[in-house]
Formats: sequence, structure tokens, C-alpha cells
Amino acid sequence: MKSKALRLWSILLPLILVGVSVTLAFIVRSSHTLNNVFTVGEIEIALTETTGNQYTLIPGVDIKKDPTITVKAGGEKCFLFVKALKTEGFDKYIDFTIADGWMKLSSENNVYYREVKSSESDQHIPILSENEVTVKETLTEEELDAITQKPQLTFYAYAIQREGMETEKYAWSIIEKEE
Repeated sequence: MKSKALRLWSILLPLILVGVSVTLAFIVRSSHTLNNVFTVGEIEIALTETTGNQYTLIPGVDIKKDPTITVKAGGEKCFLFVKALKTEGFDKYIDFTIADGWMKLSSENNVYYREVKSSESDQHIPILSENEVTVKETLTEEELDAITQKPQLTFYAYAIQREGMETEKYAWSIIEKEE
């Protein structure tokens, strides 16, 4: 009887082990694939003006000028900079004020900045307060006749990602290196 039982166990044991391993195979699960996609961030800007670029100096007159920086939709949060370059003597004839929201970069005389958040729509940011410059009312006819170099005001616009930039000064230093 012992030998019958031993024979029976020798037949049943492998069958039991196969059954257990098949059962274990059905308990094993796999996870779904997790696919990570990395894209390149982007900032797109445009500097435009609709009021033209030729103006007549008339003492005390406000001249409409609407230089505007457009930050295109979907871009990264950024520092936006504007550099205003004036020809020598410009300040003798014309005054202007930078629009609200711009801050003067302390290390530069003619550079202003602001932070711009990412947006689902284009952001139109004016550069000049009231979209105008003013010819000084104290100008005399003799001073106007003596102008040898026409006063010029030129704007440059720059944008750089906000993420990873410690300060606006650091961001500007990166832009200057690229210029």
C-alpha cells in the first residue's frame, strides 16, 4: 500500500506542480506602457507699428506712435525686453514715456523689461505711454532750422524664457551675448 501511495504521489505531485504553476501564470500582470514625450519650448514675438515712421516736428504737438510687441499664443513664460535707442540730440526735441508695466533695467539706460505669462491668445503690449511722443513746446524756429541730424527713435524687442533665469539682469546678459 505504501508503494501504491508512493506511486500515486509520484504521478500526482508533478501534475499538482504543473497546475499550481499554470495558476500562478494567470495571476501575473503587466503594467501599461508610460511614454514620455519632450518638446522644445518656444517664444515667438513680433514688433510692429501702424503709425508709420516719418513725422514732422511741430513744437508742442503730440505725435501718434504705437510700437507694439506681440507675444504669440502658446509660448513659454518669458522676460520681454525693449531697447530704445535715440540719436544724439533726440532729447533736445522730443519727449516720450514708456508704457505702464515696463520696468527700467537698472544696469542699462535705455532698456526696459517685464515678465509675460504664457497665454492661449496673442498678447499685444504697447511700448509708449498713450502711444505717442511729444515734440517739446519750447523749441524755436531757429532750433528747428539748425537741425543737421534728424532725430530718430529705434526700438528693438527681445524675449527669453523665464524658467531658469535667476533675475532680469541675468536674462539680459544672456541676450547681450547672443546679439
